[in-house]
Amino acid sequence: MSATSGKTPSPTPPNGIATFWAQHHINTVLAVVLVGVALAIVLRLFRKIFAEMKSNWFWLAIAGAIAVAVAYVGSSSVSRTPGTPHASNISQRVKPIYQMASTQYDASGSLSEGIWGRDACAPTSLTMIVDAYTGKSYRVVDILKVGIKVGLEDPATGHYGSVDDMKILDVASKFGLKAKLLDSEEEAFATANGGNPVMAGFAPQAGVWPSGHFVVLVSSANGEVTFANPWTGKMETESRATFDKWRNNGELFAFTAGSTS
Repeated sequence: MSATSGKTPSPTPPNGIATFWAQHHINTVLAVVLVGVALAIVLRLFRKIFAEMKSNWFWLAIAGAIAVAVAYVGSSSVSRTPGTPHASNISQRVKPIYQMASTQYDASGSLSEGIWGRDACAPTSLTMIVDAYTGKSYRVVDILKVGIKVGLEDPATGHYGSVDDMKILDVASKFGLKAKLLDSEEEAFATANGGNPVMAGFAPQAGVWPSGHFVVLVSSANGEVTFANPWTGKMETESRATFDKWRNNGELFAFTAGSTS
């Protein structure tokens, strides 16, 4: 789909509680607790030996060992190999990309911003989602090339938006993700709030999004919907009523780690 008009929503701060739990991994807390329990058991078993050690340096060494163990467990539990799909709250990791940024395309030729920029909402939305899952920084043109190959876009038709939205599933699989079409908006909101971003389609309608559009839904709460909008390159919030009007029963795609190919 391409975007040719539409109100520009204003940005919104992320949900405080959701952001906290997205940034502070529960696994880390549990690992640190287990390390503490294990050290307590060791200290109890060898308390007689420790009681005979009168040097303060000994206890400083013990404290240092505990600190190193906690730091190691904490860092290892949150570290990952870049490019590897991973779990957790992916919705909170979505970073907006502006679909008309020239740096997202080839400098010239058939894959330049001048040709694709206004119509690249689908590959731009997919780029945001793939980046959030893999930790990489793909350019829109990287996803666009795959989209053309599998038939999501077909420049031979003279139309530079998506021509077969169901090919989104094929593009996702090429980047190690599994995508599926959702049945309802409520399911989409629950999916996004649960940590998996949803690619939401705005069906074409006069005076709103005449050629249709795609955005990346990341959360919904208190009658509002937050999404990354490639048309503006911003994270935005609109009322549920406005989002419903814009979507106009457009398609909803959910993503999880794990390719179907």
